[in-house]
Amino acid sequence: MATAAVSTLLLMMILPALAVNPLPDTRGDWRQDRNPKPEPKFYPQFIHTVGNSASTVPKYKYGVLFSEKPQHHQKNLKPTFSHHHRTPTGKDGELIGKAAESVLKFSEATPDQTGGTHIRQRPGYAVPVHGVQCPQVCRCDFHTGMTNCSREGLEQIPSGIPPNTTQLELANNNLVDLPDMAFSDLFQLQEIGLSGNYLNLSSFHVSTFKTKNPTLTTLDLMGSNLPEVPPYLPHSLTYLYLIQCGVRTLRNESFLGTPLLEHLDLSNNQITELPGGVFKPLSRLQVLYISFNQILCVPEGLFWGNQMLSILSLRFNQLKEIPKGAEMYPLRIEHLDFVGNPITTVPARVFENLTQLQTLEIWQCSSLTTIEDYAFSGLGNLQILDLNECNISNGITNKTFQGLTTLWELYVYGNKIRSMEAGGLLPMKALSSLWLQDNKFSTLEEGSISKVTNPKLSEVFLEFNPWICDCHLRWLREQMDRGNFTIMDPHLIVCSGPEHIKGKAWDQLKPSDFVCT
Repeated sequence: MATAAVSTLLLMMILPALAVNPLPDTRGDWRQDRNPKPEPKFYPQFIHTVGNSASTVPKYKYGVLFSEKPQHHQKNLKPTFSHHHRTPTGKDGELIGKAAESVLKFSEATPDQTGGTHIRQRPGYAVPVHGVQCPQVCRCDFHTGMTNCSREGLEQIPSGIPPNTTQLELANNNLVDLPDMAFSDLFQLQEIGLSGNYLNLSSFHVSTFKTKNPTLTTLDLMGSNLPEVPPYLPHSLTYLYLIQCGVRTLRNESFLGTPLLEHLDLSNNQITELPGGVFKPLSRLQVLYISFNQILCVPEGLFWGNQMLSILSLRFNQLKEIPKGAEMYPLRIEHLDFVGNPITTVPARVFENLTQLQTLEIWQCSSLTTIEDYAFSGLGNLQILDLNECNISNGITNKTFQGLTTLWELYVYGNKIRSMEAGGLLPMKALSSLWLQDNKFSTLEEGSISKVTNPKLSEVFLEFNPWICDCHLRWLREQMDRGNFTIMDPHLIVCSGPEHIKGKAWDQLKPSDFVCT
């Protein structure tokens, strides 16, 4: 009896404390135990929402899944688009604008190894508010409106979901059907996550998404079996994720029922053709990802109806040439991505009308050998140009980068460039960061890298080139000591000649060692 009395007393002491400080939900993140396919190299941060069916693509040399490139893409408030189907970020990596909203829309979203939006489960406590209960298979946060019923093996949508739910996560279950009026009592519902289920075209019915207060804006169907865009989607949608769904066919009428879309992600599918009018109904579209498909060409006029489009990613498709023409792109486009396509040439003036473009990515294009003079003419607002890891072999001339007066960061490492004319960097008065490493440079003309021509130059990367460290290159070694700009990692800048200093790094040598014999 004494023991029972003590136990009762202890419970009376503990329960009030739990009501104030409830125990955390220890079930973990709902995708934690999934078995991802091998990741593509440098999958975009900018697309925390892209899956990764491109299992044949090796890791990037930095070797970290969903890693950022080094911090050169994270300075100031430059919107960057890079190296993971990436969301524009600013200082310290914060997300910017609508593209950020699309990634963070579901609670605390982070990239997971499937490439989809990883909803980090907020602590959910089954504490009733005004008599409202949480289904036993779910975790409910009554204050934020988040109901998480993920990874529970559910074959049907549970009953008793709190009517004030705004975010409903049903990912990684065994759902095969979404019956009529499935969400009809959720009058505040804004977002539904249905990724990782067994949904197909027949899973959707005329009234599946009909609610008493049609405010549904976000729908995530990643990993469903959908050879085409499913029917009966909510008219109110502004964010739609059809990632890794096996989509093969798009039709001109595919998005007639969702004219309010602002963010559309069709990444990691099997799309080969884009009908000319497929995006025409989407006059509000701002962000479009069609990465990791098999698209062969972009028809003229494809984006005529999308004048608000600011982010377009076509990375890792089968484009052999950059779409060219005054009407090919919306004039408001700010971030453009052709990464990983078999492009051979960047033609002269191919982007001439894109006066608002800020970030251009054409890296890891192994077939790309030639950058024509005036290729970037007209890009008067471009801030970041990324041409890394291609096979560019023609030299940098005084006309290669004409027009890039606002460029901050230039990346051409991992190519086969052998020469740069003395005025090659002259047009880029705002240039701060220059990446020339891992090319075929053996020497550079005196004055080709200078604070005189580039007054804002801060850092230069020169390593992994076959430098001939003679009197013709002494001027550049002297620049390292003067400190007008920083030559980064001098211990990795190794001389290939002359013989008496071959194999020595620049931090071991003085300018007086750079002599001609």
